[in-house]
Formats: sequence, C-alpha cells, structure tokens
Amino acid sequence: NFYYNNITTDNFLFISLPTYLSPFLSYNHSNQRFRLPKQQPHPSRENISTVTSIMSEAVPNATQDCAKITADSYSGKGVGKEGTKTRADFSKYIPFAEKACEFLTQSTDPFLAVKTCSDALDAAGFVKLSKREPFGGKLVPGGSYYYTVNHSTLVAFTVGAKFKAGNGFKIIGGHTDSPHLKVKPFSKRAGAGCVQLGVECYGGGLWHTWFDRDLGISGRVLVRTNDADTRKEKIEQRIVRIARPIARVSTLCIHLQTAEERGAFKVNKEEHLSPILGTKTLLESGVKAQINRPPEDEDPWASGQEPELMRLIASELGIDTKQIANFELGLFDCQPALLGGIKNEFLNSARLDNLATCFVALESILDYSKSADKDQDDMVSMIALFDHEEIGSQSTHGAGSPVMSEAVSRVTAAFSDNSHSRDPELHSSATRRSF
Repeated sequence: NFYYNNITTDNFLFISLPTYLSPFLSYNHSNQRFRLPKQQPHPSRENISTVTSIMSEAVPNATQDCAKITADSYSGKGVGKEGTKTRADFSKYIPFAEKACEFLTQSTDPFLAVKTCSDALDAAGFVKLSKREPFGGKLVPGGSYYYTVNHSTLVAFTVGAKFKAGNGFKIIGGHTDSPHLKVKPFSKRAGAGCVQLGVECYGGGLWHTWFDRDLGISGRVLVRTNDADTRKEKIEQRIVRIARPIARVSTLCIHLQTAEERGAFKVNKEEHLSPILGTKTLLESGVKAQINRPPEDEDPWASGQEPELMRLIASELGIDTKQIANFELGLFDCQPALLGGIKNEFLNSARLDNLATCFVALESILDYSKSADKDQDDMVSMIALFDHEEIGSQSTHGAGSPVMSEAVSRVTAAFSDNSHSRDPELHSSATRRSF
C-alpha cells in the first residue's frame, strides 16, 4: 500500500499513497521536495519510518496522523492477537469524502470532468488562458491560471511568489477518461422488436458489470449556429448530461438459459452490449419522419442516428435537431457516488480510476493557491489532467502528447527576458530542477 520508485539519478522519490490516505492530500502544502537516500526496491519498516518522519515534518497535522497509521500497519502495532488490525476513525474525513462523491457524480465523462474542474477554478479566481495566445505578459509571480486542450484535458498551476525562469515544477498528473460504452459514429441499431444503440467499448473495462444498470448519456455535442457579426455558420461545442435511465443492457432471464450457459457467461462486446432504448412501435414515428425528409435536407451522418435520441439531445440543449452537426457521447451508470459501509468507511462510485486522483489534485491546487506557503515558494505547482489514458495516451491531448512539455516551456518562457522564444537551456534547467 505504500511504495516508492527511484526515477532519476539524483534520488528523487515518487511516493504513492494508499487509498485511505487520500483525504489529507489536499492539506499537503509543503514546499519541501522529498529527497531520500536510495534504498532497496521494496520498503522495509525502517524505510517507512524515514518516509513518515519526512512527511510528518512537512505536514504536521493531517499527514502525521495518517502516516502513523501507515507505519503502524507495517510495524504490526495495529495488529491484535487474532491478527486483525485496529480500526481507524475516519469520521472527520466524511465531509471531504462527500465532496468527492459530488465531483464523481457530476463528472460522467472527460468533458464534464474538465467542466467541473474549470467551474471550481473559476470560482477560486484562477485566470483562464488561451492556449492559442502567448503567455508572455499575462503571468505574474503568485498568480493562478489554467487552460484546457480539446475541452477534455486540463492544466492548472499556481506560480510561486519567488519563481524565476529556469526554476522547477511540482506536478500532479491524472487522467479524466474512464472505461465506458461509447456511442458509435453511426449509432442506429435495432433487433427483436427493440430500438438499440450502437456502442463500442472504450478502454479496458469490466464489461459484465454494465449489465442490468440504468444508463444515462453525456458528452460533447457540436452545434451549428450563425455568427452574429459575419452571419456565417459556425460550429459551437455544447455539453450535455442526461442523468436518467434512457438505456439498459439487459441479461437474458434465467428460464431461457441452461445452467451451463449461466455458468459460462461470456460477453460478446459487439452483440451483447448494445443497450435498448425503447420498442420499435413507440419510436417508429421518428424513423418515418426522418425517411420522409426532403432529399436536399438529408444529412448522411444524421441519417445514421436514432431520431428519438437526436430529439432528446436537441430538447436538452434547446436547439433544433438539424443544428446537431456531430457528437461524442458515452453511457454512464445513473447510480450516484455514495458513502457505504456500516460506518461510511467506503466510497462507492464508478470512474474512481482516475477521477479520484483528479479530485484530490484539484482540491490540492485550490487549497495551495489560497495558502501563505506560495509566498515563499520558488517553484510552480501544477496539475495536469489528461484525456485518452485508457486507450494509450497517444493523442493530441493525451499524456504522450506535447501538452506537458509545452506547459513547462511556455510558463518558463513567460518569465524569461524574451517571453516569445523557447530557450532550450531554461527548459532543461526547469526540467532538472523538478526532480
């Protein structure tokens, strides 16, 4: 539960904290960099004591308590005669966990995750930057800023009051996407008297857990509008979230399966996971209306979508169906995130991988931006929340893209003498000083 890796030659240690230590991370405002002597690949009790000592000095309140729990777990102090560990009291963290539940419930896809983060950053006074414009002349020591890429990747940072070009960066990384059923580009599908929705599996999910759940739909919709100044058509992005059970992936009833079939339940991703939207007889009118549309109005993309789904999305956004140019939608479980267990010691939610990290990272940067610690800080504190981790990160806004290196170089350049050029020496200096 508590481990580290040596990732550079000058002994920087990445510390991964166990799940039950997550609540106090937002209080970790220390400017100390954790530098420990090189140790063995796996922690011993002595190593844990060293880590605990450093963490306790850095964050003497919440961190000290939780670090002690970790150390006791490894030392055996929390183990009774029956071999059971002492139960810790986490009641003081319940308000923080409830806040996490709200974040997880609202962030049903990468676009909504970034929107939820952006709303919180706006409320805290962070300045939104345009990635298309130079940062030079817009950043000041002690300031807090953020920008988005593709509306599904977010970079937010607070500049230390003593920061100078070439100094280091402290970065928390996470990803906004999670495995889900993604609506196909041409989603119309029907079978056995039912109207279905064509979906594909995004990421490596536990697909059997998607059966017999109430599914809502959310994501990005591209909408045709007219520019008030030029009177030309333009495309705008709108976010939609329909949190009611409009779809369901149903299992076959027990009477229609043999015991062998039930025991050998295997999911055919193409055939078994297409959710049901409704019955054909109830949705036929929408199909007929689309078929009878005049040829000049025919949209090849729209003709591949379920008309009633298009109407529902248009109704949610307050637009006409003809204005929908495209969409990027996914299904989600309507069950909200909740605290569970007899003493509320569990947080039950979808998308914990990796929205739990996104939430803690967001809370950390928000708290730090308001703390006095940044007045003595000579580094940049940053969070980078990427899209497309579940499918390899090799997109224009995934972790394998230039987003991270650009963030470091552009912030560094904004504080250099020539803010419109990228000095490779300053970039290299900032990179090395970050470890």
